[in-house]
Amino acid sequence: MRFGLVGTGPWAEICHAKGLSGAKDVDFIGIYGRNREKVKALTEKFNVVPFDDYSQMLAEVDAVSFCVPPAVQEELAVTAARHGKHLLLEKPISLSGSSAKRLADAVREANVASIVFFIFHFAEPERSLLTALKNQTWDGAWLRWFGSAFSTTSPYKDSVWRKDKGALWDLGPHAISILTPILGDIHSVSAVRGKGDLIQISAEHENKAISISTMSLTSPEASNDIEIAFYGKEGIVKFSRDTEEPAISFERAIYELMLSAAVPRPSHEFDVSFGVKVVELLEKIENSIVE
Repeated sequence: MRFGLVGTGPWAEICHAKGLSGAKDVDFIGIYGRNREKVKALTEKFNVVPFDDYSQMLAEVDAVSFCVPPAVQEELAVTAARHGKHLLLEKPISLSGSSAKRLADAVREANVASIVFFIFHFAEPERSLLTALKNQTWDGAWLRWFGSAFSTTSPYKDSVWRKDKGALWDLGPHAISILTPILGDIHSVSAVRGKGDLIQISAEHENKAISISTMSLTSPEASNDIEIAFYGKEGIVKFSRDTEEPAISFERAIYELMLSAAVPRPSHEFDVSFGVKVVELLEKIENSIVE
């Protein structure tokens, strides 16, 4: 399958471009971006074609991998779907429920495949553990994710959309993608804002299961950590992110997109429809925040 990449930032390089260049049965055609210098540098590194015109890239590929801010992604992904291109998306797929549904409608109408790259579900050993946890009953869970995204050493220190939307919209999609497949859909939710972009979310899932998620992109570097735990009659299972290279995890998403594209009615557990549910929940959480 012929792939094009939209985006030239740090994650586009270390995850998307590297994953596309290493994946079997993939022809990584080229890269489109708004910054010509960055496009030139990245295409030279991966020996692919630089595209100044998005429509020109779409004419050359079967699928598009997106690594741009959510609002930009939504617009460009709608165009790609309407051109019959399969979509490998980043989370969140958009910044509003209405625009997320617009993208999902375009995907459905074009009958193209889509996957949202929630990395925990494509990385090992995390995906195997999460699959095993689905087969058990849990009373609840907690998730703690503290990062320093805007420190001087962070590759994301200049990310405007992350500064504007904070941990809720950057880390929140991961939390929802981890918690809801195991504890069930969220029936009610409330949130409290702390220092900086610190947010604590309390959610009631199916069968009275409770989850507490505490997240921040503006934590002191000394407190950076990720811990996820599920508890119930089976005991407590704790885990974090392992050390697998993001590009390797991304290759799995690429292969699963190609498998999805090969059937008459493409679908995937983490396709654009799931992406819409995540965005709608994020909006609901945002509206419940107590400052």
